Amino acid sequence: MKEFEQVIGYEDVKREFEYVLDIMLNNEKYSKLGVKTPHGILLNGNPGVGKTLMASCFINASKRKCFTVRKDKPDRDFIKFIKQAFEEAVENQPAIVFLDDMDKFANEDAIHRNA
Repeated sequence: MKEFEQVIGYEDVKREFEYVLDIMLNNEKYSKLGVKTPHGILLNGNPGVGKTLMASCFINASKRKCFTVRKDKPDRDFIKFIKQAFEEAVENQPAIVFLDDMDKFANEDAIHRNA
């Protein structure tokens, strides 16, 4: 798939994404077979390996409206922002909520608890 051409390597991961995209874009065909669209995909890995690029390629290929959430607000505001993103996604379904750099939220939270 051309959207993934900018991602070097990760051929197995790209094939999995293409499979999920096919399910999303041809839902009627798959639902007749009892296949359901996944409700989430988790990309895990060290910083700088291309998770955000891979997710962006997936989002572009899906042609779905996307609501991106990044940890760039204080905790209380951030939690409200997450809730708002999910509410907007429900109103605009089918849609994608992209939770980017969630490790920053967890890491900052752990730092505050240990202080």
